[in-house]
Amino acid sequence: MATTPEPSTTTPEPATTLWAEGSLDKAIAENEKLKEKIDGLKQHYAPIGIRVYEALKDSAFHTFESYVARQAVLEGGDIGMVEKLAQHPDDPDYALNNLVD
Repeated sequence: MATTPEPSTTTPEPATTLWAEGSLDKAIAENEKLKEKIDGLKQHYAPIGIRVYEALKDSAFHTFESYVARQAVLEGGDIGMVEKLAQHPDDPDYALNNLVD
């Protein structure tokens, strides 16, 4: 005959909280340090981002101007200007710099 051992009673350990361990204070302090670091990085890199934005904006505007100039030549109906434009396929600014006012 087999007997089953009596169940052992274990008392659960009391739940610990972040506040009781001091981890919450550490996390808040670390969070503040990280916020300061992020603010420093923003101040350091913001001027670079602004310069990159300005360069891209100017480049996009110039590209659009060149496109509009090419379209004006193509839609203008002057075959001589269209032929000149066709002779410079690798120069996207040719129409802007040489063919339109």
